[in-house]
Amino acid sequence: MKIVIWGTHPLSTSGGGKICALMAVALRENNSVVVIANKGQSLGPAVCGAKEKPIRVIPFVNNLSDHLMSAVIDSDLVITIGDLWDCQPVHECIARTGKPWVAYVGCEGANYPSIAKFPDEKKMLIPKLVELISCFWAFTSHTEKILRRDFPGIPVEILPHAVDVAGIQAALPFPLRELLNIPDKRALWLFVGFNNIRKGIDLFMRQIDLYRDKVVGYIHSDDWYPTGWDLIEARKSLGLEGILYLKSDLDKITGKTKYANEEMYGIYKAADLFLHPHRAEGFGLCVLEALCAQIPVLATDCAGPSTYLPKACKIPTFNHVLYRQNGGVGYRMWEPQIPKLKPGRERTTKFDPKGYGYGDFAVNLNRLLEREYKPKMWMRAI
Repeated sequence: MKIVIWGTHPLSTSGGGKICALMAVALRENNSVVVIANKGQSLGPAVCGAKEKPIRVIPFVNNLSDHLMSAVIDSDLVITIGDLWDCQPVHECIARTGKPWVAYVGCEGANYPSIAKFPDEKKMLIPKLVELISCFWAFTSHTEKILRRDFPGIPVEILPHAVDVAGIQAALPFPLRELLNIPDKRALWLFVGFNNIRKGIDLFMRQIDLYRDKVVGYIHSDDWYPTGWDLIEARKSLGLEGILYLKSDLDKITGKTKYANEEMYGIYKAADLFLHPHRAEGFGLCVLEALCAQIPVLATDCAGPSTYLPKACKIPTFNHVLYRQNGGVGYRMWEPQIPKLKPGRERTTKFDPKGYGYGDFAVNLNRLLEREYKPKMWMRAI
């Protein structure tokens, strides 16, 4: 079978990018796989087994380019990962060719109300695209419920995200304290993820401000993001110099801008608490990685992470908020109600990662294709 895979953040270090590369590796044994990637990106050695068999990677450009259309025309199946409505050129290729399409989405990508912020020409395309979806694959049961509610009649299957459980558990702690010169008497709290309000980066910074005499924070995120904060400016305005460290601070010391998987796993293990007060999340791969690192974890009890978070690790929510970001209307999200934490005494519990490993993902993915890829099921897309 010839399969084209496209992800919201293809082949990047984001959760969607990792699952895109992992899916390509899992499918290539019995199929011809093409990955649509951002210019300059490649599968790289970070993905388990990525060097054993070549995977064709074609660059994505923001138009209906000939090579993009040719890849879709030549395929038997198109799989998109992440936000349903985030790649109009790929959608137009699907619409023009009538190719079978499986949409693999997390909670954030499944939220139908998010189309309110789209331009009119893109909204007009969505009803036609919905007719072309052959099947949904959901990251979690939470996403499954959203999809069944908003898209009745379209088959939905759960295919959990995967995580390198063995690699995380074998990793050694990264010398984060030593490199940043953090005193032993202070608790080190960690934030990992995109620098934007949806991820709750503002709430993390406010917690560091609240416990400034007992806690040091570290944010492993780019200092500036198109829909996020200028972290250097935010740190200065909150008066958090010396107690809140950024990835750029570590980059200056190590001379790096990117960190290998083993180093990233070690960064989790160097922390006393992983705090992820997100307002909305597709799956939350960083939360799952932190749980596998067996450190104390607290994350918002909503969207993707609520499916797999142990009860003791959940931050309760109390209301919905509608916020504006960069002039556009944002999503309806939960506002986390972060408890008053006692540094060094954060509640945690053991997490069973069974079912989230690379091997489980590959087996489940191929089982879904073997069982569901039947002519009668896919005729609705032709």
